[in-house]
Amino acid sequence: MALGLEAGMARRAAKRLMLGTALEPLARRVLRRPVVPRPWWEVLNEQYDEQTREFMRRVLRPDSNCLDVGANEGAFLRDMLEVAPLGQHHAFEPLPDLAEKLRAGFPEVEVHELALAATSGTKKFCWFVDDPAWSGLQRDRYERNSPDAKPREEWIDVNVARLDDVLPEHLPVAFIKLDANGGEADIFRGAYRTLRRWQPFIAFEHGESATYYGEEKGGVYELLNDAGLNISSLDRWLEGGAPFSAEEFRYHCDHTHFFWLAHP
Repeated sequence: MALGLEAGMARRAAKRLMLGTALEPLARRVLRRPVVPRPWWEVLNEQYDEQTREFMRRVLRPDSNCLDVGANEGAFLRDMLEVAPLGQHHAFEPLPDLAEKLRAGFPEVEVHELALAATSGTKKFCWFVDDPAWSGLQRDRYERNSPDAKPREEWIDVNVARLDDVLPEHLPVAFIKLDANGGEADIFRGAYRTLRRWQPFIAFEHGESATYYGEEKGGVYELLNDAGLNISSLDRWLEGGAPFSAEEFRYHCDHTHFFWLAHP
């Protein structure tokens, strides 16, 4: 409802600005076109991205070491390098083409062409050719948000590894951005030593996609709590609110958010 009110106010303001000018006829034609509402998850994703960037500006030092798990095209790597230019940064991206582009675009970052999990070896990986961000070790139900979509998908072999086995043991980790389309619980299991030792902040996605991996939605609470980390929503943390209890987290997983902040 708030978005609809803002759009209406913007349209009225635009009309007032154009009245009596040479642009008025064109403006009238454009503003008569119906406004197509954006999908709710796109709006939330933009909010989460900006909240994550604000969090990074508040917490990271110039020499903080950061990890980008599910780096895709490197949008957050760019932010990490801007906020922490002296840190040692690692990116994890299993899709070969994207990993190659990351190496070329971010020569100062160590790029690992693999998926993180609770075990090491080789696994099948569902690659959505036209929308790689939805790819994962299990098939995301792409159609749940786009019922008419007919996504092109390919199953490819990728290397998988435990974060604890890949990361230098003595590298202090300050921040992890994690977007694994439901595979986050296994990633946390394979990163227990790192999480327990360094107590990093983790901005991570968690919601319906976890069930495709046989995980309980909200079940990562115990994994992170056992490693000494609390969970908040990004807006709650930014506003100075207390972390969620296990019951609160499960409620919010069902009703309000799908992106979170784990923190000491």
